[in-house]
Amino acid sequence: MADSALVQDLRAAGLSVDTSESALSRATADASQLKSRPICVARPQSTAEIAAAVRTCRTHSVPLTVVGGYTGLSGGALGYNAVRLELRDMDAFSVGPDHVWAQAGASVPAIIRDTSERGVFFPFQPASACRTDDVYDYLGTTVGPVTIGGALGANASGLVGCKLGAALDWVRELTVVLPDGKTQIITDGFERYVGTEGRYGIVAEARIALPELPEETDTFLLSGHGLGAFAEVAATLGRSGVLPLLAEGMVLTGAPPDFAAIARRALDDPTGFIRQFGSVFEPHGWIVLLQGDENDTTTSIEALRSAGCQVDVRPLNDDQFEQFRQIRSAASDAIGVGVVNPHRTSSGKPPVERASAFLAHAIAEFQERGVRPKAEHNLGLLRVFLESDEDRDSFRAAVEEGSAFDDGSLALYEECEGNLATLLNRLLKPRVTPAMVEQQIAVNFPGNEDLLIQAEKVPETLELLENLMLQYGACPVPLFYCHINFRRTPGWILVHNRLLIDVTEFA
Repeated sequence: MADSALVQDLRAAGLSVDTSESALSRATADASQLKSRPICVARPQSTAEIAAAVRTCRTHSVPLTVVGGYTGLSGGALGYNAVRLELRDMDAFSVGPDHVWAQAGASVPAIIRDTSERGVFFPFQPASACRTDDVYDYLGTTVGPVTIGGALGANASGLVGCKLGAALDWVRELTVVLPDGKTQIITDGFERYVGTEGRYGIVAEARIALPELPEETDTFLLSGHGLGAFAEVAATLGRSGVLPLLAEGMVLTGAPPDFAAIARRALDDPTGFIRQFGSVFEPHGWIVLLQGDENDTTTSIEALRSAGCQVDVRPLNDDQFEQFRQIRSAASDAIGVGVVNPHRTSSGKPPVERASAFLAHAIAEFQERGVRPKAEHNLGLLRVFLESDEDRDSFRAAVEEGSAFDDGSLALYEECEGNLATLLNRLLKPRVTPAMVEQQIAVNFPGNEDLLIQAEKVPETLELLENLMLQYGACPVPLFYCHINFRRTPGWILVHNRLLIDVTEFA
């Protein structure tokens, strides 16, 4: 088949463009499990080539999306009937005494290793960057490594967000390609480009400051049982006024007992150090990892004891902490992949219709309780389906006037008549394979990943989620993964939440 005029013009602009079946198939899915086939895959080698691609797509009125490692959970990189710009070849970075300069395709795990070897610390470390392997399989999709561009697009934080906040707190300069194809160096107002998934500009290069951290840290593993006890520990850590380097928790849900096996697989490790905390594997058992300098950890633990918190405190050495980092990544996977719930109830509706009803019900309940999404922008292709008519109209106007990128989601919204279930039947159902059905694997329903909850509201909110999952025939997640004092906000907890769809019903 002859190349289209668009492909010819992209190549004439100097870009490497791939229209092979293997490239298009590879670019069809990310970790969200949605599938959206691109028109072609273009791989810029420089900021100038990104700008050339933007101008060419604009001339042809064709949507465009940008992608790093395909690790996103909401389909933000996929677009609809769009050109896919893969920035993985723009992977250069350098480490200075107080900053990192990096191109958008630079590997975050590689930067973390490099800075660590130099005795400095990279300020945002998402779970996808803390794996044994930089490139990994996620439900049959090869993803990774997470890139600087992707981390900035999602305003990533991760393991040390309690003290260091998120990516936005450490950005000092950006080189951005705007929707009109012009390139601009940005030295303030970073929030327009960080955490907005590339809607208003493609980050091509970034300068990121490096924090000063204590030379020595102490690490403790706290454990206990019951949502109330966990909430009191989290609230007390918030009231203490101390922001340790990290404070993260994992809470086993009150799902049926046979789901405890999933949590065990997620939390076990070859040395078995975490298995000594037996209560973790009971319904609503929990652990909290606490790390900081001696003053921060001592003050935090004394606050817990003074408040009468029911918690067991044990120190961890450096090797055990590194093991925990790997377990953390496994736990992150565990909340996105489950097995079919044998105790589920079913209304007889198709799974995506029930999942959509769950999401609508949950959002209404969250609003009533003051629970809010971590970042309302990090919804990828689903954003236009979940935002208000006013926000959707504002986005449409921005695309038409050339101040926002067209990712094809507005056209998709019109084709689906605004129905989220229709969207998922088109983009999620094709992802389900016979092997997944045979193994009774459950897949993540994107768009409801992260929730910010006040510590004292954790018990009622988590119990609400568990009940709604059963009510709507979803597969209960085996555990909730939490960041305490999320992004320097005392008393607030970020809960990673997944809604798992029973894929056997797609068969």
